[in-house]
Amino acid sequence: MLSSADFFNAYEFKLEHDFEKDGEQPSWAAGGPQSWGSEKAKLSLDADVNSIAMTQDGSKLAVCLPKEFRVYDTTSLSLLQTVQCPHPPNVSFSPDGEIVAMQMSFVEDRRYKQFVTLIRLKDGTSEDAFSLLTIKEAAQSGAAAASAVLSQRWSDSDIESAHIVDHFTNALLNASLIQQEKHGKCWDGHIPGFGCYPFSNDGKLLFSIKPDRKTVAVVDVQETLHRGYTESFSLVGHEDAVMFVGQSPDGKLLATSAWDKFVCLWNPLDGKNIRVLAGATGQSWAACFSPDSQLIAAGSGDTHVRIWKTATGELLHKLGGFTGWIRTMQFHPEGTHLVTGAEGGTVRVFEVVSGESVQFWQLAGGRGIGAFLEIPGVRWLGDRILIRIPDGSTVVYDVQRHRKWELVAPKPANGRGPYNHYGQPLARFGGKVVYSADHDQAVRVWELD
Repeated sequence: MLSSADFFNAYEFKLEHDFEKDGEQPSWAAGGPQSWGSEKAKLSLDADVNSIAMTQDGSKLAVCLPKEFRVYDTTSLSLLQTVQCPHPPNVSFSPDGEIVAMQMSFVEDRRYKQFVTLIRLKDGTSEDAFSLLTIKEAAQSGAAAASAVLSQRWSDSDIESAHIVDHFTNALLNASLIQQEKHGKCWDGHIPGFGCYPFSNDGKLLFSIKPDRKTVAVVDVQETLHRGYTESFSLVGHEDAVMFVGQSPDGKLLATSAWDKFVCLWNPLDGKNIRVLAGATGQSWAACFSPDSQLIAAGSGDTHVRIWKTATGELLHKLGGFTGWIRTMQFHPEGTHLVTGAEGGTVRVFEVVSGESVQFWQLAGGRGIGAFLEIPGVRWLGDRILIRIPDGSTVVYDVQRHRKWELVAPKPANGRGPYNHYGQPLARFGGKVVYSADHDQAVRVWELD
């Protein structure tokens, strides 16, 4: 069976179809593709970069590494804070950028586990959120005592090969998580993905999916920070895994999209169901509201995107032209168009009023390969569309000026596939400054004119 690493070691980034305007392809903004070394700045790390996140005002950048995340000032790239954690983190900033929701994912006893916690940021500090230093010291002391007893019957090589310190450390980490959960400092669950923003517009609530994957916990942020896990209410009604949770721009609705093929709208004050949007014949995945909150779009495994009116539940459009599921999308800031990214390397732009596909972009060979060339993220910032490519590259298309940039990631020298396969492209200033998390343990900053 072909692995992701094997596929991307042989993969060459090529287009089958580019954006067009009046039958002409876009011109190169920088004279051609841009490679590593032509970036404005580079943030070199000492570990693999799993993901990155940015505050809404673009002032702070979070870089997630295997056992910590670091917060940087985006202008100077100076380090503001380091937060250590026992397992790989994934983070999202609150609207004011002062609080972080952190999810940790790991495997224990062959089971995939996830925990969520809230952390208030403090510039200029290094925080040990789970007392890792104390745990390390305790594990070393316990291992030393155990080795002294075992040495009566075991050889030194037997003791060394048993990895006693590692086992003590894992046991104490698990005990620490249990204690943290007991006191409400963290809880079992996960933050929704696929482009979701997990906080309410005012930052008072956090959306967290419960272990049953069908129920959404709406968490009171301040009460949880001060007194421990506090659930305001839950969104209950889906019969399969929830993939998307979000609040409408006007704050009057919450929405969820789930594998049971339904999109649901909820009252943001008490979690009561307002209406169910039907029509999909496959699992429902990513969704997004229009800027005026009058429409909601959702992608499905049945190879279609649907747009409904939020006030009535009327199905406005069923949009096709894909060969696989659609798991990333965003409306134009003025709500006139919708950009979508799909399995098989397809990006389409639809006019919202007519439902017509007005732009089409396709990776070569993608439609015959499927998930390997799924588009992990698209964004619409100002007049620019940002596309994250599965090999770690980023494409930026200026719709008005009909120009493009390609920020190309080379093949990993170690033979492994790209680290950051999934994730939204990050940018500031309407797509003029772009950030890429790269497989050489670095984050690059690209300045596009």
